[in-house]
Amino acid sequence: MAEEPVVIVAAVNGGAQQSRDGATVPVTLEEIVEEAVRCEAAGATVLHFHGRNAEGRNTGDPAVYNEIIRRVRKETGLLIQTTNGIGYRVDPKTGEHFFPPDEERLALLNLKETPDYYGAMTVSIDFYDPEGGFPEEASFRNSGRFLKETLKTVYGRGSTIEFEIPHVSALHRLQRYLSEEGVDPSSPYIALLMPIIPSFVPDHRTFLYLQEEAKRMYPNAIRNHCGGGHEAVEAITLALALGFECIRVGFEQSIYLADGSVARHNHEQVEQAVQIARTFGRRPATPAEAVKILQLDRGPK
Repeated sequence: MAEEPVVIVAAVNGGAQQSRDGATVPVTLEEIVEEAVRCEAAGATVLHFHGRNAEGRNTGDPAVYNEIIRRVRKETGLLIQTTNGIGYRVDPKTGEHFFPPDEERLALLNLKETPDYYGAMTVSIDFYDPEGGFPEEASFRNSGRFLKETLKTVYGRGSTIEFEIPHVSALHRLQRYLSEEGVDPSSPYIALLMPIIPSFVPDHRTFLYLQEEAKRMYPNAIRNHCGGGHEAVEAITLALALGFECIRVGFEQSIYLADGSVARHNHEQVEQAVQIARTFGRRPATPAEAVKILQLDRGPK
């Protein structure tokens, strides 16, 4: 029997993760490009990245994203997905953690170097993920305006949005906004990411309930899953067992391998994901296959 393709997403740096314990998190242009090349060779289909400034901190500067996308496309055949949240900041006066405003985040929808598809958080949440570089809660506001403009812009150009789903209520909010835009919840180009991290889905039991409700409400959705910290390998294994179309690995959420050791580079996690996928009769999707799986060949609306 022929192996079925699975889209492997390499989320290589996140908006807060820093190099630690022997893991090298790519932050400069050259480091991100080099990591993309290694991840592609290991079996990744998609690069998900967060832009960083000269100090290694997250940035929403379109010029940074444009140059990274341009270089990654020159050096690899990977599909590219950009961040929707950029990463948290710290108020110098109060020490409070917060996320960038709508204007900075929405600017990433109109880059000169257009990514292949996008991500979008669906609800406001107190973001907390120590393994991903968020040691304290950061208020992550996701306004109706952000969601509406993302829907109009991305679906208008025929691309795909991967909606981040932290809990069941998010599924219902998303359905309301989709309906307002005239999008049928059974559309095959709706993509859902349901990560196991502390402020999202806290454990596998909760995830199983969430994905069942997602399947009921969005029967043809493109499903993706990842886990934080030491649960990362369990998460992708469970997703493969459930027949998910995509799995996500990388230092954004975890620096660990299955045996508990620390990966030096992202591509080691990709190699491991490929091995696990093969035990389920799956193989890495080619970019051409991923375009079809992710519904990126629909054309402008």
